[in-house]
Amino acid sequence: MSGRMIIRNSILMYGAELFSKFFQFAFIILLTRYAGVGDYGKIAYALSLGWIILTVADFGINGFLLRDISFRLNRSHEYLSKSLGTKILLGALTLMLVFLSAAGSGMPTDKMIVLLIISLSFITDTVSGTLRVALIAHNRMLEESFVKITVGLSKLLLLLVAMLLDSGLFGLTSIYALSSIIILAVSVAIVKRKVCPVSASIDVGFARKMMSRSSVLLIAALSSAVMLNLDVLLLSWLRGDIETGLYSAPSRLIMNGLFISEIAVSSVYPFLVAFYRKSRKDFLMLSGLMSKTIMVLFMPVLLVSLVFHERIVRFIFGTEFVGASYTLGIVSFSLFIHFYIVYYGHLYIIQRKAHIFAIINVFALIMQLMLGFWLVSWYGALGAGISFIASYLLFALLCHAFLRSWAKMRLSGLMARSLSCVIILLPMLYYMRSLHLVLIALILVPAYALLVFGLRIISISEIAMMLDNLNLTKISGFTRRLHGLL
Repeated sequence: MSGRMIIRNSILMYGAELFSKFFQFAFIILLTRYAGVGDYGKIAYALSLGWIILTVADFGINGFLLRDISFRLNRSHEYLSKSLGTKILLGALTLMLVFLSAAGSGMPTDKMIVLLIISLSFITDTVSGTLRVALIAHNRMLEESFVKITVGLSKLLLLLVAMLLDSGLFGLTSIYALSSIIILAVSVAIVKRKVCPVSASIDVGFARKMMSRSSVLLIAALSSAVMLNLDVLLLSWLRGDIETGLYSAPSRLIMNGLFISEIAVSSVYPFLVAFYRKSRKDFLMLSGLMSKTIMVLFMPVLLVSLVFHERIVRFIFGTEFVGASYTLGIVSFSLFIHFYIVYYGHLYIIQRKAHIFAIINVFALIMQLMLGFWLVSWYGALGAGISFIASYLLFALLCHAFLRSWAKMRLSGLMARSLSCVIILLPMLYYMRSLHLVLIALILVPAYALLVFGLRIISISEIAMMLDNLNLTKISGFTRRLHGLL
């Protein structure tokens, strides 16, 4: 793939993500205002479980499918049909297990209906995702971007219809299922027209092979999905749906904001793979540049959430939220660390060290479980946020420690000392009635360290070298002139 094609595809992906996230922002705000805190808490609980269910039903098959189709475009229909059959079978089994688990645990009927509808919609999304893999493999990025925009727009339009009909909790939940069906229909139509015929066939041998290849990545993805949603699940279980709604809506808004930055960085992943195959030196240089860029991109989102927390919550709910500053700050910083770990995960996979990444995921999840039950029962949303950030800080340190043996990505001394101080200060929670000192350590010290470190390290000359390697000499010449002026 040429440098110009990568840049074109990256622009399409980022533009589509911006439009899609804009619709999702509007959707979250309208949904929370219309549903109210209690009903939104039930929806948030189902969405959090749904993300975990989505990981199980997806099983990491799409990553291997993308590689297989890219190398053998003439066998696209064969790979696609067998993968669709495997996904449908996995989805049916997963939905059955969800129903049996919910019924056996004595879950209230209204919560169980919401959970089943959202689970069905997420499982449908996995099938749509498989179809979109075929579009990406055939370099149909314009069509894939159209589908991505349709995802956000369809949910927003369906929500407006539900509000006009005053359909209640069941109608609000049905939006997710209807939107997923629309996306599936659009994906099928585009793939049939632009790529290959669409059919599903169950091949036991193929399914066993794909699931065997994906098992290590499934462990990592499942652990990460549980970590990302454990705070909401514990809040709903131990403290009720009202607090879940107050905590979850702002955090999901921030999460969408952070993922806008994520797509800007993830669009460079094709460079990572290409440079790894071409030159280890270039790969290490680009990896270091990427780790620096992530810090600079995320700092504005983190600082905005810390400074304008009261206005954010008032804008969403039209009311005040006690502890909003602490909660939003912790969630923002935790999600920042989460994406940094996702980036590390790609480096592990490229280097064929996915099994190490899976082990680190499981270890960090165990820590979050141990802290979560204790802190959520004491402090509610605040405790959920603290357990969230503590486990992710440990996760990031472990990921970095294992990478230091082969990648030249070193944390600054200031940042490393800050993260170490955070972990040392955590046991003080047991003895302290006031959490202010620990919260300052959790949020402000690492944030300051990242800001100072991030602003010092972006090197325009490194960017120019990357562009030279892609034969984009005009752009690299401009960046070198800019570097001379600065």
